[in-house]
Formats: sequence, structure tokens, C-alpha cells
Amino acid sequence: MRLNQTGVSVSVSVSGAVDKKKDYYPKGKTFDIPAPSEWPKVSASTSGAGAAVIGSGQYTKIKRGSTSWQFDWSNNW
Repeated sequence: MRLNQTGVSVSVSVSGAVDKKKDYYPKGKTFDIPAPSEWPKVSASTSGAGAAVIGSGQYTKIKRGSTSWQFDWSNNW
């Protein structure tokens, strides 16, 4: 499973564009994985000079034997 984050940072310690990705390999049937706490906050501005497209996305790949399925989804603003 992959989590990703894109946008423009509003953090003092990180400037400019943010493009983070982190892969996880859960073993159980259910799992709860939050975004890493070290990822910076991104701007929510959608207009004007500071406009940014922000969002997150995930994918999950399920394998059984020689068959696999992949489910992709994103939430962009």
C-alpha cells in the first residue's frame, strides 16, 4: 500500500513543493496506517498567486496465487 502527499509546504522548516510517498506492506486482513507525522503541512489555497493543487493518494495491491488486483484512489483539491 502506498500513501502519498502533494502540495506547497506551509511549514517553516520545509519550503516549496511537497511530494511525499511511503510504501507499507501490511500482513493482516485489516490495517490502520496514518500519514507519517514528519510530513509537512501543505497550503489549502486554491486561488491567486499561491494557488496549489493539494491531495493524497493511495493504492493497494492484493495478491492471491498468480492473480493480483490493484485498487487506486486519490483525493485532490
